[in-house]
Amino acid sequence: MALDIYSPAFLLGVIREKKPIYTFFKDRYFQPDAASVFKTEKVLVDYDDGAGNVLAPFVIPRTGPVPLTRDGYETRELVPPYIAVSLPLTIDDLVHRMAGESLVSTMTPEQRERVYLVNDLDTLDKAITRREEWMCVNTMLDNACTMKHVGNNGDKTKDLTAQYYDGSTNPGVFTPSEAWAIGEDAYTPGTWYKAVCAQLSDMRAAGRDATDLIVGPNVADIILTDKWAWKMLDNRRAELGELDPRWQQAGITRIGKLNFGGHDLEIFTYEGTYEQVDPKTRKKTTVAYFPTNGALLAAPKTGKLAYGAVNQMERDEQFHTRTGTRVPKYNADVKHNEKETMLTARPIAMPTIKSPWRACRDVINV
Repeated sequence: MALDIYSPAFLLGVIREKKPIYTFFKDRYFQPDAASVFKTEKVLVDYDDGAGNVLAPFVIPRTGPVPLTRDGYETRELVPPYIAVSLPLTIDDLVHRMAGESLVSTMTPEQRERVYLVNDLDTLDKAITRREEWMCVNTMLDNACTMKHVGNNGDKTKDLTAQYYDGSTNPGVFTPSEAWAIGEDAYTPGTWYKAVCAQLSDMRAAGRDATDLIVGPNVADIILTDKWAWKMLDNRRAELGELDPRWQQAGITRIGKLNFGGHDLEIFTYEGTYEQVDPKTRKKTTVAYFPTNGALLAAPKTGKLAYGAVNQMERDEQFHTRTGTRVPKYNADVKHNEKETMLTARPIAMPTIKSPWRACRDVINV
């Protein structure tokens, strides 16, 4: 039997062979290798209050142990957002030379179609990965995420919100008592340093840990121009950190490591961007993932991604329920001489425990 290169199984194999793009928030904080894949449209979210901080009691001998209360967990049922993107392929694409193809190429339209197939799947997969990165960033910044769904013409919109806290008080978001700024002189710590120390104290009291401080470019400028920070590091008898900005990848610069009241934090600034397409005008604008005045305290692997099932009609004209982080599909329109490569995903980003992060979108204009 001939191999069907347009079957979902083959197309999925092509995606798995492609090298994924690195995204800072998704790969560092959301355990991409431990994604939960559900066989239903809805997914279950389980998260608890953490390990707890209970002190064991003294017990009179021979009276038996004192039972502790077992910490419970909360389960929520959520419907993941629907992400679907496609790339059309026409006769005109196949009969003309591809970008980078030799001027004297002997490639046939049939061969060229297979090249387009592989490249299109890679393009669509990367587009979905960027949306997942956006979801991870906003979930950490707001302890919730509002996702605006649009129609293919942009004429209709529908919002879906995943919220990971109860009531009107959001423990994952903080508002500084004063704007972050440098100190008055080399002997006075800036308000930014005091604010980070206060948030770390609050996180420790809640049983949460933080190893990273992620800031926007404007906040990074405050840290790097604070004379007190440099004076604090200029000490031969104390190891209080280091400031050594180094560009890494995907918009990340590691600024260094500083000690905040005995708590070491790796400091990063995130300048990653994406192109956003207006569904009505189709114009592209460049947008930053992370706010330029924002700050976030977090620890790696404190979030996870879950994926719901995708229902679709395939070339056998039957409906199928597919599971996975990506669900491919290939459509053919014989009448109009067009084909279409489509990729769908139903991801949702969530914390592993309640409110493991502390964030503020603007620490400068308070």
